[in-house]
Amino acid sequence: KLPPGYHINNHFGYLYDSLEVISSTENKIYYDFLKARNMYMRKFELLATPVDYYPKTDSFYFELEHQYVKTQKGFAGYIEEIIAANPDAWSTKLIKQRRPFFFAPELTEVGRREYTMEHFFDPIDFSDVELVRSNVYTTLAIDYISLYSNPNFNQEQLENAFIGAVDKIMYEAMDNSIIYEFIVDYLVGGFERFHFDKVLDYIAENYTPEQCENEERKSDLQTRLLKYAELTNGKQAPDIVVPGVDGKQIKLSKIRAEYTLVLFWASWCPHCNETLPKILNIYENSTNRKKLEVLSISLDKEMEEWKSAIDSANYTWLDACDLKGWDGPAVVDYNVYATPTMFLLDKDKKIVAKPITLEELITALQKENIIK
Repeated sequence: KLPPGYHINNHFGYLYDSLEVISSTENKIYYDFLKARNMYMRKFELLATPVDYYPKTDSFYFELEHQYVKTQKGFAGYIEEIIAANPDAWSTKLIKQRRPFFFAPELTEVGRREYTMEHFFDPIDFSDVELVRSNVYTTLAIDYISLYSNPNFNQEQLENAFIGAVDKIMYEAMDNSIIYEFIVDYLVGGFERFHFDKVLDYIAENYTPEQCENEERKSDLQTRLLKYAELTNGKQAPDIVVPGVDGKQIKLSKIRAEYTLVLFWASWCPHCNETLPKILNIYENSTNRKKLEVLSISLDKEMEEWKSAIDSANYTWLDACDLKGWDGPAVVDYNVYATPTMFLLDKDKKIVAKPITLEELITALQKENIIK
């Protein structure tokens, strides 16, 4: 619902092109900018490809080059006019952060990408705390990280690339503690959704916000990051005490196996129901119980649903569930935010690997000579 005095007209099929702000100067400035920017991006993309590939000696190329330069300078000039005419407007703060780069015609697509990566933060002001209430910093973070993406990368390669992006973002944001923590929180949430655990571990080890308050009043972000730091490879895994199928307590530290796979799942998780039978096949056919044990911890809250799931699947490993869902002590201690989540531990219950996919689990088991 718009505040009193704010009125807009819009056509659903053409949100930017048809948006007309009838009142509210701030909104009118910003949405006029968005429409102009949308049109500029269309023109630029249409011009960039022929400028890259059209024969440079052809007379038509010179017309393309002229329009390419003119389009960029025209939009840059439009932005400077807005800023000069509305120096104190809130919308001007937003627009200043969206200044486009000027790309010389001789820069190829790869060159433009490299130039953008190198100069991305040149026009960005990371000192304006008011912008935390907008989508400026979050959009910038997404846009910058996307520059490091590559459709040919596997997960590990993507994570290594994104770590480089994180370093640059945090370096730019470090001078203001409020903005710094805001961006760390946003990055952690995003990488959690995509299960980029290696990036999360890296952030936890290098970019946990300084704790200036009482130790008992840590923020949710700090708590999450501290847990990630405690769960990196080589660290001692938290002990687990959870009731098994017969109601008796299963204690992780009492499991006498050379390796233990701690597996968090739920009966209502489709991906779990697809993956766990394949893990069971590995467990039963490719290993022996002295080499590998599996402690399967369900996030179910209903006893009947959990037992029905394990009975129908006929799991032969250690099954456990405290019926507390996401609030179970083990779930909290292991920072579980998605299912399935796996931790491979050695005989001393130190973390060896945190595989995300079945393929990564197989690789980890092969590396430890658990399977061939």
